[in-house]
Formats: sequence, structure tokens, C-alpha cells
Amino acid sequence: MNKGIYLILTLCLFTFFSCDANRHFEENQEMTELNWSEQNPVQFELMIDDSTLDYNLIANIRNGLDYPYQNLYFQWQVADSLGNTIDTGLQNIDLFDARTGKPLNKGIGSISTNQKAFVEGFQFPYAGKFSIQLEQFMRVPNLKDVYSVGLRVEKAEPK
Repeated sequence: MNKGIYLILTLCLFTFFSCDANRHFEENQEMTELNWSEQNPVQFELMIDDSTLDYNLIANIRNGLDYPYQNLYFQWQVADSLGNTIDTGLQNIDLFDARTGKPLNKGIGSISTNQKAFVEGFQFPYAGKFSIQLEQFMRVPNLKDVYSVGLRVEKAEPK
């Protein structure tokens, strides 16, 4: 009986702390052999039900401590279900302190987890299916020690 109560309490706490009301979409894609190839852009498909809301587009990058650069440049593109480009851009995310070489963000062991909003307050032109593509733009064919690349889309806070 005590084990049942403990299990229910644990599940309730997990549910309470894992709620994220602003998250609309989140997905991470693992990189094969810890290598992000410039020939392998990462693409995410999502549905937008309410085009009157503003959304923040956030990149999730997990990299190792042996990542060879201080930062990471990536190009992004938002397209509709017909493949029409809605918006594009180039974004830089700093991963390590330029002076000390220490990771700027949280991590466990030798893996650092980074989140960077690359567009804040983005408004999709209409409800429907969209794709968002992220492509490494570091001018090297293979970007080593990248564990995963992800996308988080969250509802922006009203202004």
C-alpha cells in the first residue's frame, strides 16, 4: 500500500513540474557520429493552429566539450506546406567563453546544452503546416562534437 501511494505522489510531482504552458512544439534530432554535416540540414514539421499569436523560435544545441569552436553559426528557414519560403536568417550562438574556454550554458559531464532564441515574436501568416530548417554555417563540411540539434517553438508572452 505504501508503495502505491509513493508511486502516485511521484507521478503527481513529475506531472506538476513537467508542465510547460508556453511550449507549442519541441523536438531534438540526434546527430549521427556526433557530426553535423553541412549536407545534412535538420528539418522540423509543425502545425500552427492560431496565426494571431506571436511565437519564439528557439534552437536547442547539445555539444561536447571537444567542440572545436567558440560559437556556432546556423542558417534558418521557415517554409509553408507548399515549400514557399516565409522567412530566413543567419544566427550566431556562443557556446564557450572567448577568454576562459568554459561552456556558457548548463551541462552534465562533458555535454553542454544551449538554447538560443533566433526569432522572437514571429507571427505565422496563416494556420497550417510549416517546416523550419536549421543548417550549420561554419564553413567546414563536418561540424564535430555536436550531439543533437533541436527546435522549440513557444508562445511569446503578450507585450
